[in-house]
Amino acid sequence: MRIDYTARLEKAKQIITEECQKLFETLYKHSTLPTDFRITMSAVNKQTGGIAECEASILIPHPINYKTRGRLTGKIGDYQVSVVNDGEGHFRVTIDGKEYPRLPQNIVEKQLGIPVQKKKAGGSSETIGRAVWRHFANRYNLLDKTVTFCDIT
Repeated sequence: MRIDYTARLEKAKQIITEECQKLFETLYKHSTLPTDFRITMSAVNKQTGGIAECEASILIPHPINYKTRGRLTGKIGDYQVSVVNDGEGHFRVTIDGKEYPRLPQNIVEKQLGIPVQKKKAGGSSETIGRAVWRHFANRYNLLDKTVTFCDIT
């Protein structure tokens, strides 16, 4: 009988992954998910007594919102996009190196594929730059590593 060591390794990785998920769920139940923490794992071979250890430090950035001053940068489709938020409701958008002082709504909705939120009755709709910020902030808050945030205080 041939033993499939590759399949055994894959199953062991699956079991370890499930245990790590349980750890994260426990952390989240008892508080909010910490933003900076370290995971240490030790494996002891019961037959040989050998020990293998590894450690991983994880940094989960604080979530950002519409009031957060800073710059978000990333790709949207084939476009390199950057949006600056002054923290007071003003947003400046740069697409492929060109800054748009008055960004047309059709560029955001048609080219970038970002819907601009509109009010149903009365009042004003979301600004065009804010829609781009919202798109990037949502991705950043969901830990998308392709979106970078830079504080501009």
